[in-house]
Amino acid sequence: MRLQKIVMKNFKPYREQIEITLNRDCTQANKHIFVIYGDNGFGKTSLLDAIYWGLFGQKARKTQLLFNDKEAKRKKTEMFVELTFYDEVLDRTYVIFRKATKTATSIHETLEVIVNGEAIVGDPLLKQEYIEQYIMPYEISRFFFFDAEDVKTLAREQGGDTVKDSVELLLGLKAIRESIEDMDNVRQDLEKQRKKYLKEEGKLQEIGRKLNEVSEKLELYKKRYENVKAELKSKKEKLSQLRKDLAEFGYEEIKKLAEKRDALELKLKSLTEKKEEIMREIEELSANIHLLILKSELTEAAQEIEKELRKLQKKRAGLRELNLKMQLLEELLEESKCPVCGKMISELDTPSIEVELGRLRSEYPQISEKLKNIEDKYYKYHNLHSQILQKLKEIERLSTGNIYELRIKLHEKEEEITNLQKQIRRISETLKNAGISLVSQTENKISELQYEIGKLEGEAGRLSGDIEKLENEKKRLEKKLKLYMSKGSELSEVEAKIEFVDNIKAALEEYLEYMIEKRRKEIIETSSEIFLKLTNKKEEYVGFEFSSQNDYKFQIVCKDGSRPDMDTISYGEMEVVALSFILGLNKYSQIKAPIITDTLFGRLSPYVQENIAELFSEMDNQIILLVLKDERPGGKTEIDSIAPIFKHKICKEFIIQRNQINRESSIFEGKVLVGD
Repeated sequence: MRLQKIVMKNFKPYREQIEITLNRDCTQANKHIFVIYGDNGFGKTSLLDAIYWGLFGQKARKTQLLFNDKEAKRKKTEMFVELTFYDEVLDRTYVIFRKATKTATSIHETLEVIVNGEAIVGDPLLKQEYIEQYIMPYEISRFFFFDAEDVKTLAREQGGDTVKDSVELLLGLKAIRESIEDMDNVRQDLEKQRKKYLKEEGKLQEIGRKLNEVSEKLELYKKRYENVKAELKSKKEKLSQLRKDLAEFGYEEIKKLAEKRDALELKLKSLTEKKEEIMREIEELSANIHLLILKSELTEAAQEIEKELRKLQKKRAGLRELNLKMQLLEELLEESKCPVCGKMISELDTPSIEVELGRLRSEYPQISEKLKNIEDKYYKYHNLHSQILQKLKEIERLSTGNIYELRIKLHEKEEEITNLQKQIRRISETLKNAGISLVSQTENKISELQYEIGKLEGEAGRLSGDIEKLENEKKRLEKKLKLYMSKGSELSEVEAKIEFVDNIKAALEEYLEYMIEKRRKEIIETSSEIFLKLTNKKEEYVGFEFSSQNDYKFQIVCKDGSRPDMDTISYGEMEVVALSFILGLNKYSQIKAPIITDTLFGRLSPYVQENIAELFSEMDNQIILLVLKDERPGGKTEIDSIAPIFKHKICKEFIIQRNQINRESSIFEGKVLVGD
């Protein structure tokens, strides 16, 4: 995947429309590095912001903060970012066009995605899902687009729980975990069926009761364990945010927090109303979704009733004809004239009429009662047929897809609500102690969170042990249950299905464990090789490893076998470890994307800079470097000393210029290191 073009207007310092073309001609096929130079405050980081906002919108960058300063003061204006990517493997060109229109009271954001010249049709959420499925998932973007601060953040997190999900998504392992969760859901449904059948079989009730008790207790423990894990993850994320706030958050921001909280609360109210509306729709559809299962049976029943109705209709017509004939003969005898034409009959005809009437009464006794019974039966079947047809019409209107789409919308609204609630709580906590020193307040919160995290980790460990014991007890009871089951029973079929699901789950878990171990080994070997190339302590270290089987926390390994405390090594050294991990991870990523870095080299030692330059020159990825350059004539860049190492791989160079009178920036292609 290559980034071919960036177009933007009214975005941060870029007021006029600018276009950066990052393609290469046939003479540059072996060149993959693009360099964009700019002085501090000229707009290098704004380019990284434009890529993030273009891909992910409000989720990645706050739209209201991205308008050009002058444009933001106007009552009505708009800004846009257009990104063009080319996937060489699939031979696809993706154009992403995101625009924000600002009025005096609101900001409206639109998104268009065009693939090989054809626009993706649908709402913005569907288009955003397409971007994150086929171009770049938001969760892993920081492993491709990053600056020195992002590397520091990853170093502080030490690759722990906060990056585990992202890494597994990057390596294609998340889909396997989701399949395992699907198997758990199927098993739960089967266990409900088993519970139903156990109530009907007296011999198995005692075992069933014990098994249900263990299953319910196990379910409670698992839910508690998941809640503890979620709470633990939330607190660790909050801890990471507080540490970031401690380093970056300015005191003057507190003045603006009250207004932000009011706006967020209004948005929360609106989202809550939309969520409730979606839930009502889901409840209404779910109440009738069971009818889908009965569709084939109802259709068959309707056809059978139609056959019966035709038989009854034929029989009813025959009896009506006979009944009418007998009535006519009776009237003919009573009146001595034809009730139809009025013609008189002679006495000679009377005996033959009486004989015929007697024959009919003898052959068809109680014909009126029989006719009435058939009429009743016919109307009963007719009413039943009408009811079935009505049900079939209702079934035609039902769709599991509608419920699925509503559940997706509900999940999205719940995530938005959760995020808003987190923001509101964080702002409220800050405002609550506005008179106290922000630094002191944040440090106290960090200490409290560290204590709470310790307690939660202890509880998670205990719950994990209890769950293991309950699962063993459940397996024992299930084994005992099989011994008492009768062959061919419905319960036996359910047990067979449970065993089948368990086998699939076990196979998936075994495959997942194999893939995780395989990928972890590959990543750690490659990352260690990169680390040994970058570090200035080659005689001291043999590489680094992950601290445990369950996470991606970094651990340096010394030649004497010792392992230093990662909380005490320098930030510079930790940044080298984190950067080695990022570059090693890129090699095995199922997603191939450009690597974009912002002023990465400034704080690294010359030795490390040189080794990074060598690695970049050897990589296959497209690399875009946002580099600091003194704007004065003959001014140096942050990569002057290492440029000779990879200048032969530089495809194009761009320079950011700043009009300091108008406070606007522009970009043009130029020659800085490569020359003519």
